[in-house]
Amino acid sequence: MKESGFLKQMTPSSGRALGIVLISIGIVMLLAFIAANNDAMAMGASTDPVLTGKFNDLAHLRDLYGILGMSAFFLGAFSLIILTERSINPLTAEAEMVSQARMSSQILKGLNLFGNAVYVSKRGAMTGEKVFIPATRGRIKLPKALTDDLIMSPGSDGSTPAMLIAPTGIDLLALCEKEAKRSCAGIGLVALDNDMQSLKSGFGLLKDFRIKESEGHIIVRVEYSGAKTACKAVRTELPDTCRQVSCFGCSCILTGVAKAIGQAVRVEGVDNANDRVIFRLERL
Repeated sequence: MKESGFLKQMTPSSGRALGIVLISIGIVMLLAFIAANNDAMAMGASTDPVLTGKFNDLAHLRDLYGILGMSAFFLGAFSLIILTERSINPLTAEAEMVSQARMSSQILKGLNLFGNAVYVSKRGAMTGEKVFIPATRGRIKLPKALTDDLIMSPGSDGSTPAMLIAPTGIDLLALCEKEAKRSCAGIGLVALDNDMQSLKSGFGLLKDFRIKESEGHIIVRVEYSGAKTACKAVRTELPDTCRQVSCFGCSCILTGVAKAIGQAVRVEGVDNANDRVIFRLERL
């Protein structure tokens, strides 16, 4: 299978420069996001119209910074790791992938989000798939109204308090769909497994992966190839990454699962003690 035109056109140096710029922008936006969120939480709800207006303004700014920050950061990480993987030292690729995982971990910890990720298929006013990261583990309830603008969901409608962001693997999934020459929306798990083969034969990112249903759950097995050392480093230092904000390769497949079946899937459990990472997914 040939590489996509996009990957052919991007040189290692241009991909690296793009990644550094995007990550820098993302970090600045995320710092602004955290500051705005802290200010909004400190202000709290009020019956005073003036304070309510200020609170709403802060909430809008927080959501804007969150969207821009997460998008820029993960796109930058994608550029650094994927577009330069063929030419940079493996230790550099490992450091970049671990840095992405560490940043995600710190953001979630700072926002008190400790639950397992839920990959949500496109629905309602959403224009694409999202990953829902709840505040607590256990059973969750998605918000009734899901939109692209919803980043921090306080649970005021009875849903589980959480953050809703674009999956780290969303752009890689788009590349796989381009290689397969079709969208994976609603195609089912068997067809998805076939369409995602470019992750092995085309991009050389994964050594192997499997998607199957077993006893009412969806089992996803993933083993990295091109980023194997980086995967091991993340699993060793930050094992919770796999169940919350997975690295781009695993996230690509998990997002694809939700899109292929047209449902939300929750990461019920992860076995990441070995190079072959096993996800156990629950349909919601």
